[in-house]
Amino acid sequence: MLQISEFITDKSGPIAATVVVLGLVATSLGIVRPMLQRRREAHAGRARLVFSDLRISAPPPHSEAGELRFQLMNSGGGKAVLRSLRLVVLSSRPSESLRMVEAAAPIPEHSHKVRLDPHIPAYDVRDSIFGPPPAPLSFVRDEVESFVVELSSAGGWWYRFRLVADWYATSRPNEPQSTETAELEIDFPASPAELLAREGQP
Repeated sequence: MLQISEFITDKSGPIAATVVVLGLVATSLGIVRPMLQRRREAHAGRARLVFSDLRISAPPPHSEAGELRFQLMNSGGGKAVLRSLRLVVLSSRPSESLRMVEAAAPIPEHSHKVRLDPHIPAYDVRDSIFGPPPAPLSFVRDEVESFVVELSSAGGWWYRFRLVADWYATSRPNEPQSTETAELEIDFPASPAELLAREGQP
């Protein structure tokens, strides 16, 4: 007790206490700062696959095919591997627009084609009817891949849908990730025969 009293009343006591406190603070900062730095570096090194430049075009006059364009980019670090790319229909209804009945204009070639059907809820965009399943795509840091999807419909229908990219980071292959777009809409106008058939339904 006497030693504590002498330490407090001694002029050098408060100074020594301050030095001790500052030493403890410096030691704590020396431990915490590298830890925070490692966390920031780990976060910056994680892969992150995102959609960008998303554009959708309705079928032009005299055509039955619309078009969907977008890009996928790894905006993070490391490498991301795309396992699948899905188009998920959220809702649909018969189109109320009338399609021109003249001869169809030539349809340009696109990377992928999806034929929508109101009874099918999801599609593998990269799936091929002929040939083996497509190999996964890999994205290194800041790498971008462009996609063009030709959309058509089994009859005159309106659709609301979104794109879903299923992927994983090569640094964490057992942690599957998914990236989704906002909701999109496309309308495939009905033929005069379809509209007449609907009006004749009870």
